Parts: sequence; C-alpha cells; structure tokens
Amino acid sequence: MTWAQVLCEIADAAPVSGLESYFTTYSGRGFDRVAMEGPPDRFTAGDLYACALLSAEIEPHTGADLLDREAKRCTGLLQAIPSVVSIRDDQSADALASDGAAAELYGLLRSMKSIGPTRASKLLAVKRPGLVPIRDSFVEEALDARKVSEWWAPMVAAWSTPALGPAVDSLRARAGSAVPPYVTDLRLLDVSVWLSIESTHPLAGASDTEDSSDHAVPLSDTEVPL
Repeated sequence: MTWAQVLCEIADAAPVSGLESYFTTYSGRGFDRVAMEGPPDRFTAGDLYACALLSAEIEPHTGADLLDREAKRCTGLLQAIPSVVSIRDDQSADALASDGAAAELYGLLRSMKSIGPTRASKLLAVKRPGLVPIRDSFVEEALDARKVSEWWAPMVAAWSTPALGPAVDSLRARAGSAVPPYVTDLRLLDVSVWLSIESTHPLAGASDTEDSSDHAVPLSDTEVPL
C-alpha cells in the first residue's frame, strides 16, 4: 500500500473516543497550543517545552544554544519558511524542498548535540505545525518506513493525492469538538497515526508519553535524510 492509502485508512478508522482522550488527558495536547501561541520566526523556551510534551526533551545545553548562540541563524531561516503554507497546499513541495530554508534549518538542528531526526522534526513542527510532518518510530511503523531515507517528499506526495485531504476533513467533522480548532490537519492526522500504533503498544500509553525515534536509539543516532 502507498503512504496515502495507509493514511486514508487510518483517518477513516480513527475512533473519536481516542482523539477525545488524547486532547483531554495526554501531555501532547499542549503541543498544539504552544504552536498556536508562539512566535513563528523565533525559537523560545515554550518550543523546548512543547517538545518535552511529546517526550522529545531537548538537552539543556542544546536548548540554551537554540535560544542564544544559534538564535539569529535559526530566526533567519525560519523567516524564509512560509508560515501560511500547509502541507495540503501546492506550495508545500517548494517549502519543503531539499535545497530550501526548512531543509537547511533541519540540517542545523541535526548538527546540534542530542537532536536526532525526531527532535528536529518536532522542533520544526512546533514552528510550522501545518507544514512539517513529525517523524517518530510509531509513524514509521504505521507506514512501514523505518528504513526510508526521504520523509518530507513522500509525505507531500501523499497529501497531494485526491483522497487524503477529504479523508482528514471527514475525520475532523466526525471528531467535532473533541479536536480543538487550532489543531492543524497535519497534526490531526499525526495524532491519529500515533494512536493507531499506540493501541498495539499498551505500555507506551501507560506512562502518558509519546514514542520517539530519538528515545529508541542512542543520542548519536545516524542522519536520517528528509
């Protein structure tokens, strides 16, 4: 099955009760509020907290560098990433191109101590929650993509298919007030995918944490291309 087909099936089957539980009891529910309220072109302590809410804590010295030593460079790159483009838009392919500002910022983040592909994706997702897809081991498992080198391009391709957008729209309509209105379509699908795998890993949910590739491998994990 293609990624689009898998994601459509998950969206179609996602139980509203699971989403309601996530957005009322899981620590990750706070990620979306931080993403909505934070400045779009500057990393803040709130963004580090948002990653911790998804069990992707940023090592203190690395967090300090993000807020200080690398702040100007990160801000310049964030300013070059469109803040109003979502992964559903035609412009998303350019915004997530391998030679674009988002890819350069991803590379900068990955060069910093203890930031693996999951932490990097979550830091970018909190600044562009409608555009940058999170990569963690649960999503990889759902898509059978643990060894996939590229991540952004196939995800953009999946969202460009005619079925996925309407499937997520239908999911949001079914969920109603269970999903806060500020949660983006991309994040809604990400949560649904994560929950679909969490249900097969009961111990993961017992501690109210979200699985992370960065937690599943040593902190010096090898580069995972976009």
